[in-house]
Amino acid sequence: MTETKRLIESTLVDHSQKLKLPALFGLFQDIATADAEQIGFGHANTTDQGKLWVFTRVYVEIPEYPPYLSVSNFFTYPGNRKVFAFPRHLKVTSQYGKVQARISSIWALIDAASRKLIFKPDLPEVEGHQEEGELPLPGKVVPTTASFAYSRRIRHSDIDINGHLNNTRYIEMIVDLHDEAFYQHKEIASLLINFETESSEGETIEIYANEDGTYVYGKCDDRLCFEANLTYR
Repeated sequence: MTETKRLIESTLVDHSQKLKLPALFGLFQDIATADAEQIGFGHANTTDQGKLWVFTRVYVEIPEYPPYLSVSNFFTYPGNRKVFAFPRHLKVTSQYGKVQARISSIWALIDAASRKLIFKPDLPEVEGHQEEGELPLPGKVVPTTASFAYSRRIRHSDIDINGHLNNTRYIEMIVDLHDEAFYQHKEIASLLINFETESSEGETIEIYANEDGTYVYGKCDDRLCFEANLTYR
């Protein structure tokens, strides 16, 4: 289990002066990586051996976005391993203890060379933790009819340490379905996202959404990259 305090700086917020959803995902990746190192899931047992950590499914609820220049507590821990799936949870609280966000997620390992899922990863056995109030593990996104919204070409700066489009970029694409006028009156309250296939530099992702933006998916060359369900408030 790893806990850290984080100042919500200007680079992490949007025009509303609240933490951006993609930034929340980025902070989660950072603290999850730190915790993985501590429990024996770090680079010595993964990247150094040609294994890469990837998100497969994530569910997030945000009761209250942390405001600019506030300090939030980020607390992450692993759940009980399920063969090749590694659950992980995150809780974000204000400095006064109020829950601001919770995330439940499922991680897996892929082979760096073949880019295929490793079904029997050789990692130390770690006892999972469970906390009252944690979110259920993310399930399958429920699709509805969607139409083309826009497309985006993947550039070099989009690529992460694993050599593919970083997961935070998918979240940015979802957020970018709406403009500033929309977010002056609405905000994303929850998000369930399934990551299906990798995307690489030079590819173009086409984004599709239903009318109210509660179902979104992206595809590259007719293969599904991600799909998501959202709620707003």
